[in-house]
Amino acid sequence: MAEVTSDQRQAAKAVNFGLFFGMGAEGLRNSARNTFQVEMSLSQAQQFKQRFFDSYQGFNAYYQTMERTKVQQLTTLSGRIRHFTKGYASLTKALNTPVQGTAADIIKRALVDLTLLLVDTKAQIVACVHDEIILEVEEAQAPKAQQVLRQVMEAAGQRYLPDVPVVVDSTIADNWAGK
Repeated sequence: MAEVTSDQRQAAKAVNFGLFFGMGAEGLRNSARNTFQVEMSLSQAQQFKQRFFDSYQGFNAYYQTMERTKVQQLTTLSGRIRHFTKGYASLTKALNTPVQGTAADIIKRALVDLTLLLVDTKAQIVACVHDEIILEVEEAQAPKAQQVLRQVMEAAGQRYLPDVPVVVDSTIADNWAGK
């Protein structure tokens, strides 16, 4: 991990976030540039895509199945159902819903559990953005609130992903921009 450069990390984010949700090579190239500030040629994007699917055979098989299947409903790992009443899920929705929907289930579970456990810290939940929960807390209580937040978020993740290590990063800062 220590040998991975910031540029390599950004490129990996572009590849993983793009290809995991059905992006083609041209979309990957554009997303890498526009979202992650990574320049790659169309040829490089095609190579990344090929290597990605060669490396993740299980996902490749799942991808192929979802590409061929006309899915009218999908479920998250919590059992929440998304219906597609006006036809079938597109490939991107079929790939995205179980992942993003389960991530939403995890963060919602964490928010419910967190509220009860923060009473002693006087921390306030001030924002929840995607997979982040932002707390406002007195400085003296910040380490305790950080510990509770991390434990609650990891436990919520383990509830739905028992076979996957769930690790939460957290930061104490003087303001929201300091994260």
